[in-house]
Amino acid sequence: MKKLILLISLFVCTQFFAQESLEIVLKDSSRLKLASLKIDVTIIGNFATTTYDMKFYNELDRTLEGELVFPLGEGQSVSKFAMDVNDKLREAVIVEKELARVAFESTIRQNIDPGLLEKSEGNNYKARIYPILPKKHKHVVLTFEQDLSTLNQRQIYELPLGIKAKLNQFSIQMNVLNEGKLPKIKSDIANFFFKESNGGFTAFLEKRNFKPNSPVIVELSNTGNEKMMLSYQDYFYINQTLEPNTRLKQKPKKITLLWDTSYSLRNRNVEKELAILGEYFDYLRSVEVNYISFSNSIVQSKIYKIENGDWQELKDALKEAVYDGGTCMDFSKSSSKISGETLFFTDGLANLGNYVSGNKGSIYTINSTTSANHELLREVATISGGNYINLVRLPQTEALNILKHETFQFLGYKQNDDIWEVYPNKKTNVSGDFTISGRFSIDNTLELLFGYSGKVTERIKLQINKSKSDEVVKRLWAKQKLKHLSSNIDENKKEIISLAKSHYLVTDYTSMLILDRVEDYAKYRIEPPHELKAQYKELIRHLEEDEAYHLERLNDRKKDLFSDYDNILKWYSTKYPKNKLKQKDDETTNNDTSSIVTSSTDVDTIEVHENMVIPIPNSSVIAIDSTKRIITGTILDQKGRPLPAANVVVAGTTNGVTTDFDGNFSINAEENDQLEISYIGFKSLS
Repeated sequence: MKKLILLISLFVCTQFFAQESLEIVLKDSSRLKLASLKIDVTIIGNFATTTYDMKFYNELDRTLEGELVFPLGEGQSVSKFAMDVNDKLREAVIVEKELARVAFESTIRQNIDPGLLEKSEGNNYKARIYPILPKKHKHVVLTFEQDLSTLNQRQIYELPLGIKAKLNQFSIQMNVLNEGKLPKIKSDIANFFFKESNGGFTAFLEKRNFKPNSPVIVELSNTGNEKMMLSYQDYFYINQTLEPNTRLKQKPKKITLLWDTSYSLRNRNVEKELAILGEYFDYLRSVEVNYISFSNSIVQSKIYKIENGDWQELKDALKEAVYDGGTCMDFSKSSSKISGETLFFTDGLANLGNYVSGNKGSIYTINSTTSANHELLREVATISGGNYINLVRLPQTEALNILKHETFQFLGYKQNDDIWEVYPNKKTNVSGDFTISGRFSIDNTLELLFGYSGKVTERIKLQINKSKSDEVVKRLWAKQKLKHLSSNIDENKKEIISLAKSHYLVTDYTSMLILDRVEDYAKYRIEPPHELKAQYKELIRHLEEDEAYHLERLNDRKKDLFSDYDNILKWYSTKYPKNKLKQKDDETTNNDTSSIVTSSTDVDTIEVHENMVIPIPNSSVIAIDSTKRIITGTILDQKGRPLPAANVVVAGTTNGVTTDFDGNFSINAEENDQLEISYIGFKSLS
């Protein structure tokens, strides 16, 4: 056990949320360092919640904007983000990623307080923070969660403190709510230890002008076939410690070694990777290795035959690898055949092509970096019957054991109508313990199936009943479901967003957003934190009333427009009665209402002066006869503007038409016929 703890302490400093990164990077690449840090840790069963309460000081005379960038390890996720707004701490809310960006950028241009936290590939997070006022502290709070794995009947919680600068204030409090043996703390921090408190254990330390550069490792006992069962309403969560009967696998004769040489792996732990390869080849003794190095394409492909564990030539090739370029993991068109057992060394961060190989053998994905696509690496390995070896978390001896033994897997559960939405619900690798969550209607028994290579070798029955109510169970179930949905992230986008909003989860499609004014939340229809909800609902009510009023006015206007349009159509389609005009050739009166135009076969432009008042003659619209002479023209006013709906009649007949919207007309007329033009508001042109 001492050897195990020593091994863990050697690699813990490189793991998640490295505290030397606890600084805000400003736009000019300078850094705003941490002034005070308060850490609070709560461990319930195998579930740990860690909160960092941080204050950064701006010693400059100008307002700053910056980013707090930090990677999290396998199984960790951010569950809370808060920032001071108007001297009060305000929690972020979950928003769809694109909407969050739009709201953030719009708000920041108004020089008011927004905050935005996003997740990127490789379980990396960044928090955009503004404003950081001159000569003042910026208060930021981050909380992240993780499941603790059992290894050799021990659960290990790691807090990799590595802060190099002195902090004005530093405090740390740990609460373990498990019943059992007193947890042990491994740390160079003096006078920091657990004592019993309220059915659990508590450790507390507070310092001033202190440099917390020593990691803290908590060792919790988890002996025997222990089980933790929690429930809340119709949700349940079970963590079961398992001790599978390990089975040595048959030694492979051929191995494909895929070695990622892309730029993202320039800081990989090569020595640790070479060490595990050396021990494995020494165990296999004789094996043929198909070595393929790749980045955006295949870089090198060569066969190495290892005898008596001597792999020096291959080792030299790995040491000489140059890390550059993007990452394409599509090997389907590669001339180098990938077959048999595959050792796939990569961080899983592909930007030029996802993993495709067609290999039917078991795949062991091996990674030595904190920032990695852990979900993809686990998925690729599990489906193939292999395993994901995270060298950041696992000691070398345990990694070698995984390579030497068959993979023990959860294969499903016996169907039960009173139990539903159970996760995981497909093949899952099992090491020392197993977690399952779901929903149930009545106290019941859930039968789990385990085995090797798809064959059931072990059945375990678990009792599910109403237990001590804890709301965290609902969130634990949601995280299990999210892990399931993330195996096909594009197809499950809508469901992931819905789940994230309901259970406050940061995902590839959702972010955490903080806005200053309740008006900004209402503008983008973003549900605000609890303290603003009453104002938000009132604003939304007024906005909806205004929108309803504007919509009603718009609908009324549409009705008026349609009514006017119908009237115009009706007017155009009306056929006026054919009345004979009684007019003597020599008859002239002072009531002459029309201008006289002699017909012509040419296209005429007829000007009508303004301020004329004449009635429209009672004439009917006659269809054009294409076998007779057709006269066309355009009616314009004195300013050259077309007159629509002007009446054009052949004098002495009922043959008449009206001009269109552009003042154009066509009419049957013979040579020397006269045209009478009339329009409301105009008089005849003499």
